[in-house]
Amino acid sequence: MQVLAHSLFFGAIMLIYPSPLNPHLVSWILRVDEVRQDAKANHRCKPAPMLAVTVYSRVTVDEEGGVLYSESISCDGRVEKGPLGTWPARGNPNETYPLQLSDSELKSLISFLNTQEVRDITDFMNAGPIFDNYEILIRHGDHQQRIKVLAFLPSHYSLREHPALTQLICRAKEIAGHASQTKEVPGWCKSTSSGGRVSAAP
Repeated sequence: MQVLAHSLFFGAIMLIYPSPLNPHLVSWILRVDEVRQDAKANHRCKPAPMLAVTVYSRVTVDEEGGVLYSESISCDGRVEKGPLGTWPARGNPNETYPLQLSDSELKSLISFLNTQEVRDITDFMNAGPIFDNYEILIRHGDHQQRIKVLAFLPSHYSLREHPALTQLICRAKEIAGHASQTKEVPGWCKSTSSGGRVSAAP
C-alpha cells in the first residue's frame, strides 16, 4: 500500500508556475512535496474518519521570493492526478497560503541551497513502516536536483551523520509555518541546525 501511494505521489513536474504574488510566470527555485498520515488532521473531515487521514502539501519558492504553501486532506482516501501532481479528490478540505520572503531571507535560502552539503543530498529510501514521503526539487541555474524520500525518519543514523536533508526539510516546514501563520515546526527541527532559519517578512 505504501509503495502504491509512493508511486502515485511522484507525479508530473512543472518548471514554471504562476506565482500568486506575481501575475507573470516565475521560475521556481525550490519545491517540496510531502505526503504523510496525520491523525491530528482528522477533525477537518466531516465526519471524522476512524483512521489517520493522508495530508498532501507543497511548498514552492520562486526566484523572486514568492512562496505558495498548499495543503489538502484525503478524507475518504480518493486522490486524483493533475498537472500539479497528485492531490485528494475534489471536495476535500484544502488551503493555500501565499508569502513573500524579504531580500535577506531569499538570499539566505539561496545560499543554503547552494551549499555543497545540500548539493550532495541523495535519495533517502527507508524500509521502515513510516508514512512520511517527500519529493524535493531544487533549481541550480539550468540544472535540476531531484531528491526522493521514502519513510522519512530524522533519527535515522545516516541522517544524523549527514543532516543536510533534515535541515532542508526543516527549512521547508519553517516556511510553511510562516505562510500559514501557525508557526508550527516539528520538535526534531528544533534540535537540528538549518543553516539559518527563514522567518516571515515583517
